[in-house]
Amino acid sequence: MNAKNHAVENVPAAPPLLRKGKAAPPHKQPRALGNNVFIMHGADETAKTTVTRFVDKLGVKPTLFHEKFHNGRFDLEKFEAVAKETGFAIVLLTADDVGEEKGKPAKEWISRASEKVLLALGYFFAKLGAERVFALYQEGVELPADYGKLTYIPMGDAENWQTKLTRKMQQAGLPINLNKARENQNTV
Repeated sequence: MNAKNHAVENVPAAPPLLRKGKAAPPHKQPRALGNNVFIMHGADETAKTTVTRFVDKLGVKPTLFHEKFHNGRFDLEKFEAVAKETGFAIVLLTADDVGEEKGKPAKEWISRASEKVLLALGYFFAKLGAERVFALYQEGVELPADYGKLTYIPMGDAENWQTKLTRKMQQAGLPINLNKARENQNTV
């Protein structure tokens, strides 16, 4: 036997799924993201109501945190079940908690979003991607660490956040009527 033949003899056989006549197993397709919008909010009723009314007027029915989680108790299993049905998330970062920066005097309290809101922000960012998460914040609230492509939009300028939210929802494929959006801008 010469060296040429020996090299061919030592090549292992193709795995069973790749042999002639056998098809490779189908790749698991990612689940299609629906049009369900989840609004994660803290205790600020005005912010929650303003954003909810605007989303309603766009013709999209949102699900609100407080509707699914009574008494504000965060149940991770229930949250995951609700999140499975979510195709777009709006997260409201409002001044619900305060904290202090390590090494600074205790007098310098910093306004922060609640821990459950921050948890939801990270969860939806990981699950849906930045293109399907809209983070809206109150001026003066400490923003979480850099989440890459996720942008934070201030609540103070209603026309600005309404326009950006409408555009982002449309880009995510939600059934948004732009004429209706323009009619409803600044009417919430």
